[in-house]
Amino acid sequence: MDIDLAGKTIGRVRKTQKAKRLLDQAVIWGALILSLLLIAIASTNLLVNKSNQGLSGRIKTKEKEIESMSKIESQQVYLTGKLASFGILVKTHEVHQAVADTVFNLIPSGTSLKGFEVDETGLINLSGTVPGWQLLSRLFDNLKEPTGPLTVSGFKVKQINFSGGGDINFDLELNLKT
Repeated sequence: MDIDLAGKTIGRVRKTQKAKRLLDQAVIWGALILSLLLIAIASTNLLVNKSNQGLSGRIKTKEKEIESMSKIESQQVYLTGKLASFGILVKTHEVHQAVADTVFNLIPSGTSLKGFEVDETGLINLSGTVPGWQLLSRLFDNLKEPTGPLTVSGFKVKQINFSGGGDINFDLELNLKT
């Protein structure tokens, strides 16, 4: 009977060497795959960075455009506000002119005005002097049928006084329709 101890040992050594070779190949292939994966990730990172730089450049360009237009926009807002204020001023001037024209159309020639006041509610206090009843009567007729741009919605005689020289002093309160 022959005992072959070397054959068993050689078989085990071969199996171990084969396992080591397989393990070495697995490590090499794993390292190769990991290297390729790292290269792919690095390439993707470079592409994303390049894309981000391009986008950052476009964003900066747009920001500069917006900043350059902000001065124009602020001027436009300023001018629009001034134009609106001017429009209100023109309308107010037109109303004031219409009130003045109406009041002066009501007053007959020869009347002397002593006071002309308009309060915030639009109530007009008018005081003056006429040389006689005839002009006072014409003033009242004009109040009933005005010929100015605005109409008289109501009036109130607050006071009538006779002066020593035959003149008549009056104090009226008028409401005009706009």
